Amino acid sequence: MDKVYYVIALLDNKATSVFRGYQNLLSLAESGNSALPHLTIALYDREISVDGLILWTENIADTHKRFKVTYTAIGIAYAGGLVAIPSFSNGLYSLYRDQHQRYDECCRDYSALKNDIWMPHTGILYEGTEAACEKIAELAKFFRPVEAEIIALRVTEFDGTNFRKLAEFALRE
Repeated sequence: MDKVYYVIALLDNKATSVFRGYQNLLSLAESGNSALPHLTIALYDREISVDGLILWTENIADTHKRFKVTYTAIGIAYAGGLVAIPSFSNGLYSLYRDQHQRYDECCRDYSALKNDIWMPHTGILYEGTEAACEKIAELAKFFRPVEAEIIALRVTEFDGTNFRKLAEFALRE
């Protein structure tokens, strides 16, 4: 499959600003290596009906209220990214589980519900394990717990170079 599709949970403006500040602290904004702070709920790398995925994600957003998460730790994720890790909450797991009730078989293995290995996180740096190891001590000096509210779901397409927003749905207030 040439393209992959993500469903990401978007954070409120205050939390997004805090994570942008951490990216700036590590000089990522200038290098062009700063991603939109988010939580990946699903990564689809197998054949999938994109229209069906968008409709399903809209349905999930319509059935979930906004909820809070607290990022309490930083670490290095399996893909070599420097990440912030939220405390696991019922709201977060419910959103993840419900999104995966359809199309789970199309997910990358570490994203699939059936494999039970998903680690929720928000990426700060994606330059590989060596760079993450170098930067984690620097970030640890400044990192403080981050309160965030999950406010929306976004479906994006990634072609290997660029991300493109396909749809975005606010969670209920």
